[in-house]
Amino acid sequence: MSGSVSGVQARVREKHPEAVYIHCYAHELNLVLCHTCRAVPEASDLFDTLESVYCFFSVSIVNHQKFSDVQMLLGLKKSELVQLSKTRWACQVKSVRAMLDNLQAVLKCLEESATPLADSVDLAQATLFKDAVLETLKSMRTDEMVEKLYNEAKAICDANNISERQTGRRHKQRRMEDFTVESTLGTRAHLGTEDQLKHSLFYPCLDRMVTELDSRFSDVGAELMKGIQACNPAADDFLSEDSLDLIATHYKMSVRKEEILVAKQFLTSRKREGAVSDMGSVYKLLQPEMFPTLSSVVQAALTIPVSSCTCERSFSVLRRLHTWLRRTMGQDRLHHLAIMAVEKEALCGLDHGDVIDRFAQVKPRRYPLMLKGPKK
Repeated sequence: MSGSVSGVQARVREKHPEAVYIHCYAHELNLVLCHTCRAVPEASDLFDTLESVYCFFSVSIVNHQKFSDVQMLLGLKKSELVQLSKTRWACQVKSVRAMLDNLQAVLKCLEESATPLADSVDLAQATLFKDAVLETLKSMRTDEMVEKLYNEAKAICDANNISERQTGRRHKQRRMEDFTVESTLGTRAHLGTEDQLKHSLFYPCLDRMVTELDSRFSDVGAELMKGIQACNPAADDFLSEDSLDLIATHYKMSVRKEEILVAKQFLTSRKREGAVSDMGSVYKLLQPEMFPTLSSVVQAALTIPVSSCTCERSFSVLRRLHTWLRRTMGQDRLHHLAIMAVEKEALCGLDHGDVIDRFAQVKPRRYPLMLKGPKK
């Protein structure tokens, strides 16, 4: 779909050169976290351990029952460990939280099962907004944050009687004494001290995340998003001429300064009345006869999606509907059921009585849909 030569976006741009391809922002943030975890060996080992622990308790019914019994014995709230997945966003954070909440039960079960226990590593959380994530990650690159994380990890180890692993210095092999070894394969840094945690795990993870965020979100998308934000009444640069020019130039439109001045006065007065809340309300108030170019810019901003989650949910709904038991279903019926499943919130708000009445009035029927009571 994203191919620039023969993908969907390339075919669409052949007919509409002004079309914009924006990768799903939520997916981009998830890829940033996944690539960071794979790039830093210590972080990769952490999530490999979490996945191994999850498999240990989920595959075996005996181990899962023992895990539930230990939770009840320790007075912990019954909960399950979270499986890691590349397609489930934020599963890394949920997996770490689930492990921390059930760490006592996990340790007790592993001790009784005589299973080797891996080291405990802490993980910083990330937010969903790109700009906030970037600024937060940059501000976290301090010695105070490293000390805080180290103390938290130390407290967790002390509370669960996890002894620090002592590793001696590795000696160079005799056959390599005449050579200078700059790197090794398969080795991991020992995270026993605060300085080792900072240089081997924390700083590499932060630097990788910042690099991924800067490289994955393109400048074109950022400029368009800035123009879209100028159409949002809650933004600080609402109806800013410079910001609106970014999106207007892309669609080969020119925003008139007079329209912006009149629209600001008009929308400010309507905002006091509570009639302006989002871009949809702005578009409804900006009549094309009065604001021809500005209404077109807001309309273009409304058509650019930030995320493709809704489209992907539609595919998931279709997979659940079109099962092997419904292979003979017609296309029209499948289409209608898919709309009802996708627009579930709007469907739940409908009055069933009104739906039945409208269905009964479609055409005359041999039998009435509702039985009438006896006459008194």
